[in-house]
Amino acid sequence: MTETVFTRRINPKTLETIGERTRIGDYVTVNSATAHPHILEDGTVLNMGSNYRHNKGPHYCIIQVPPSYDSEETAFKGAKILAEIPCSSKLYPSYYHSFGMTQDKIIFIEQPLYFSVPRFMMSQYIRRNTFKGCLFWQPKTKVIYLQ
Repeated sequence: MTETVFTRRINPKTLETIGERTRIGDYVTVNSATAHPHILEDGTVLNMGSNYRHNKGPHYCIIQVPPSYDSEETAFKGAKILAEIPCSSKLYPSYYHSFGMTQDKIIFIEQPLYFSVPRFMMSQYIRRNTFKGCLFWQPKTKVIYLQ
């Protein structure tokens, strides 16, 4: 996995890819997902993604993917959004690489490294900008811890 909306299945014995890549956004409404999902004891996967097109502004989304042992089909067919957390800024959601978990809580840190949605949108049509070029740091902004 990576911080995009695509994922691949990998054979754990040979490390070869299985089938075509899966576009997570075809199954749950997210535009990206972390590279570090958490796997529960029963095989359920929890991950975090972003939805920049939410009707109330960008949201961070907790995604639940059921276990799919020995299945030829993608596990994302049964995926669902468990929770949606509104971003503190409608135009500048926080960048995140991962999230934490305890036995009964999901921990997310909204840090002052932001992704500029306007800069990203302009780069699609006017000036090509890398993902990195859409990030900016606000050192005086306080970190927000969400559980």
